[in-house]
Amino acid sequence: YWLSSKPIEDWLNKGPFGEDSYEAAPHLQEPETAFYYLLSLFANIRISIDHNPEFVPNYPLDFRDTVPFDVRKANTRIRIESSLGGLLNVMEGIDVGAFLALKRTETFHDISRINAYEKNTLTPVKDFVHRLLPNALEIFVNTPPFYMSEPLNNLPAVSHQWYVRAQLSLRDGPRTWVFPAPPPKDPTP
Repeated sequence: YWLSSKPIEDWLNKGPFGEDSYEAAPHLQEPETAFYYLLSLFANIRISIDHNPEFVPNYPLDFRDTVPFDVRKANTRIRIESSLGGLLNVMEGIDVGAFLALKRTETFHDISRINAYEKNTLTPVKDFVHRLLPNALEIFVNTPPFYMSEPLNNLPAVSHQWYVRAQLSLRDGPRTWVFPAPPPKDPTP
């Protein structure tokens, strides 16, 4: 892996300004396709998962509050950001698709705590609260608490982890641009 080139190097070497002597990426010689791949490299899609700073445990419903109640009661914030709007000088028209799943891991220990086995379940999450910002989509969800194992009572340790995928799309006349694009060497789009 450490000898392989970075995607931007592939684009520069095999794209419209490079020499692709082996014709490994002829799709990058077409200007519109080359631009799409380059734009995807600079789109810089980022996903972060952290504690919701606006979370208040047992928050009472308050109609005067400027923060929506569903945002206040969610303990986790998932933030999807991209530089795409700034690159294109467009804020509207970029659609963000978020795909969420919650992984639950149950770890069972024997009394000696030497042997353990895990049981994992992955549950897709479709209902969530979201807030659209100029450069990001914030998703608010509840992460269940962590439980320590109790081998004497045959109770497992229970932990949860979020899995998030994001896809951005932009309509440009008859064409729809989808981000992230495949790596520059891949002619898929």
